[in-house]
Amino acid sequence: MPLTSPKLNRSHNLPVSSQKWIAAGVIIAVAFLSVVAITRAQFLQNRRGEFQPAPPSGDTMVTNGLIVRYWIDEAESGTTPTTLEDDGHGTDMDLTITYAGTMVWTNSSSSMRGLHCESASGDQRASYGALVAGDKLYDQLDNSITGTLEIVVSCNTFSSGGGRIFHLDDDTGGNGEFTMRCSSTSQPDNIQFFASLPNEKINGNIDAASAERIVWHWVFDTSLADNADRVKCYTNGVEVADADPAITQNEPLSFNVNETFYLLNRQSGSSYGRSMTGVLYYAAAYNIAFDSNQVTTNYNRLITDDDL
Repeated sequence: MPLTSPKLNRSHNLPVSSQKWIAAGVIIAVAFLSVVAITRAQFLQNRRGEFQPAPPSGDTMVTNGLIVRYWIDEAESGTTPTTLEDDGHGTDMDLTITYAGTMVWTNSSSSMRGLHCESASGDQRASYGALVAGDKLYDQLDNSITGTLEIVVSCNTFSSGGGRIFHLDDDTGGNGEFTMRCSSTSQPDNIQFFASLPNEKINGNIDAASAERIVWHWVFDTSLADNADRVKCYTNGVEVADADPAITQNEPLSFNVNETFYLLNRQSGSSYGRSMTGVLYYAAAYNIAFDSNQVTTNYNRLITDDDL
């Protein structure tokens, strides 16, 4: 009588039960390698600011290309905490707050929180420095030909020397490489955007010192063929026609190593005490140039609620 044996597959000469285990193992291995590949791709995209996690439920804000974001909602009054938290992508760049006796937290505009500056010449600021390779703001904007600056602010007065709102500077007293500012001697108090393209000054043709809470977008893309499109300014979602600088096509931003990043006054000292009176509610920077639809999307969110 022949010996009994497990049922064999004639083509592979293996028991069917063994084949099933091998097939299952192959499926598991392929699935594992796929997960590793996706995770690695997301990691690399996140380093470049391309991979975007899902926004909070019901939040439709654009987050593509987000580098740093400061909701400026840590308190409703007083002079604590001493840190402004970054909610951007990648490693956080939290800012150190200096109140200097001239800045306090407020909850004054439609229950939205912000930092209230009580003097245009005080030393109040939130800062991070010095920027070096590896800091995401430096890595993603230095040598970039695209970017967007997003600010929510209400202004009353500015230092005559040029009150800062958002500022990157090497602390030598220059206008800065990526700066939003205003001067009380401007005509009429125009918000200005300075960028190392090389150091172009672009005026937003609107009365900044109106005490109105305004959502600002400065958008640059120097790759565009039409010079008029390379830098644009939007206030409350509407493009300002006056922003039309002479910028060389494909001209990149250029930062110096060890520059300091400031919100409000650029640095201490009487000659540099250049700020504003008013409230800074929100600030963010992106490595992409927003189109008009993206500007509108974020404006609609921020004008209603600029707190997290």
